[in-house]
Amino acid sequence: MAKSLTDEQRKSGFLAGDVPKDVITSNKPKADGIIKHKGIAVSALTSDQKKILGGIIREYVGRARSDFSLQEMAAISQVDENQIFFAWSGGLEVGQGHYYSIVGPEFIFELDNTQNGANHVHATWRDLKKDFGYDPLAKHLKEAHGK
Repeated sequence: MAKSLTDEQRKSGFLAGDVPKDVITSNKPKADGIIKHKGIAVSALTSDQKKILGGIIREYVGRARSDFSLQEMAAISQVDENQIFFAWSGGLEVGQGHYYSIVGPEFIFELDNTQNGANHVHATWRDLKKDFGYDPLAKHLKEAHGK
């Protein structure tokens, strides 16, 4: 995806600074608000670039149970293209560390490949409303009952 961006698109799509050493959301129980960068809006991509990005998203979501993944893809496809952003950091060639994120109002997809000579990938899909790592019952017990 990053290689398909024009020089002009890279101005907003490429992140400044060092490549993150791992996925930014880490193993935090809630991912909402952790990622501060934006990137390039999907609305600024060409139709071919949108197809590439859609393929990446389908790769993440398609690993889930089929009924769930169909529901999630339908929801993602309804999000306004001005609210979904792709960001890239790092090299563009094999062996060069890199990171990307695809961020929407209710989801984050991240991939980091910086460890072991850029030969060890970490990838995540986080749902910002019903985050897989979030435990609302534990939060309630702690806040309301001190447990």
